[in-house]
Amino acid sequence: MLNRQNNRKRIVNFAAVLLALLFWQILALIVDEELVVPSVFKVCSSFFSLLGEKNFVSTVVFSITRIFAGTFIGVTLGIMLGIASGKYEPIKIIFNPYFVVAKSVPVVSFIIILLVFLPSRRLSIFISGLIVFPIIYSNTLIGFRQTDKKLLEMAKIFKLSPLSKLKFIYLPALYPYFISSLSTACGNAWKAGIAAEILALPDGSIGNKLYKSKIYFETADMFAWTIVIVCLSFIFEKLIIMTVKYVFKLIKKDR
Repeated sequence: MLNRQNNRKRIVNFAAVLLALLFWQILALIVDEELVVPSVFKVCSSFFSLLGEKNFVSTVVFSITRIFAGTFIGVTLGIMLGIASGKYEPIKIIFNPYFVVAKSVPVVSFIIILLVFLPSRRLSIFISGLIVFPIIYSNTLIGFRQTDKKLLEMAKIFKLSPLSKLKFIYLPALYPYFISSLSTACGNAWKAGIAAEILALPDGSIGNKLYKSKIYFETADMFAWTIVIVCLSFIFEKLIIMTVKYVFKLIKKDR
C-alpha cells in the first residue's frame, strides 16, 4: 500500500514537471525570441554543454564547498546557542538582538556590508551561515523547551548524566523540529550563497558564471546554470537530511 502511494506520488510529480516544461515551450514559441525566453531544447543543449566544460567540476566544487561550510557553521552555532538559550534564560536575552537582526535584515544588506570586510571568495561561507543560523536556532530553542518535564524530573531522580539526558530525552524532542528546520535552512543557504557570489563575483564560482551569462546575453546558459543550482540544492538538501536521519538511527540503536 505504501509503495503504491509512493509510486503514485512520483508519477504526479513527474507529470507536474512535464506540464511545466510544456508551458515553458509554449511560452518560448509565443515570444519567439531566444534572447528573452529560450526554448526547452536550447536550454537542455546548453545544460549538457556546461556538463562537458573543462572547469565545470571545479566551479561546482568551489561553490558547494563554501556553501556547505557556511551551512555547517550555521547549524552548529544554531544548535549550541539554541540549547544554551533554552536552558539558561540570560543567554537567550543576550543573543535575542543578534537573532532578530539575522532574521530580519535582507540578505543583500548583509552581502554589501560584509563585502567591505571579507574577500569575495569567503563571502558565501559567512552569508550561508548567517542565513542558516536563525532558522536552526529558533527551532532548536522551541524543541528544547517542548521537552517533557516529567521525563526531566525522572532523569533528575535517577541521576542521569548530562550526556544520557541529551541522548535519551533532549535528542528525541529536538529531532522533529531540527529535521523540518534543516530542510528550509539548506534551501535558503543555497539561495543566499549564490546571491553572495553574484554580487561578489569570486573567480571560479557558479554565481560568477551566472552573472557573466546575463551580461553577455547568453540566456540559454543563464537558464542552464539556474537548473544546475536547483539540482545541486536538491541533492545537497537530501544528502544532509539523509545523513542526519542515519546518525539519529544509529543513536537510537545504541540505546
